[in-house]
Amino acid sequence: MSETYVSRVVGVEGVSVTALAQDSSVFKQLNTTWRFSPAGTGSTTSSYPRQPSSTTTPSSPLDSPSCIVDFHILFEFRSPLYAHVSTLFFEEVSKAMMGAFEDRAKVVYGPPHAAAARTPTTRS
Repeated sequence: MSETYVSRVVGVEGVSVTALAQDSSVFKQLNTTWRFSPAGTGSTTSSYPRQPSSTTTPSSPLDSPSCIVDFHILFEFRSPLYAHVSTLFFEEVSKAMMGAFEDRAKVVYGPPHAAAARTPTTRS
């Protein structure tokens, strides 16, 4: 069995990326948001750097050698069966989404400067 859907993706450079499922037969709603904030100097958070523009405290993730990524997902399945099954696999799916994001960031920005430490995923 295979299900597909299309998302409308809106990005605000250095601030956020939001994906909203459109006309999905699978989801009543599926909204994912990635927000970025500067981690500051010496952070041990996973980072995909751009060179800082100054030695002052960064005001944007684009000005920082590392950033904090805040990931939120809101979803509701149309099928009660899918809804039940999703509770069994939520953590694995969330980790796979974060892993795909990190892998793409490594391709685009290069390897992280600081040791990458994954934080536990929680439902919001």
